[in-house]
Amino acid sequence: MNDLEKTIKSLFTSLGIILLYFYATVGVVKLFGNTKDDYRFEGRVKFLLLFSILFSIVYVIGIYHLVGVHRVDYYYQVFLIYHVLYILIGFISNILIKR
Repeated sequence: MNDLEKTIKSLFTSLGIILLYFYATVGVVKLFGNTKDDYRFEGRVKFLLLFSILFSIVYVIGIYHLVGVHRVDYYYQVFLIYHVLYILIGFISNILIKR
């Protein structure tokens, strides 16, 4: 694989993860804040998605600085479990709840 192929593969992987989180976020909004108004629904999805990104950045950087390099593994595992549950709950609710 040359560098261009690696770059394209990385780009598509990143795009896939973003779409996965967007789909899960739509499901979470359907579960906790469903509304008939499309404008409010879209606003809630955007807010939750941006809040999740901001929270993730602050958490990853903050935990590293708060607990140190050698004890950070446990907190990152908890963070990973949180995101896996978020995606699972989002997918399940997006499939089961019709808007």
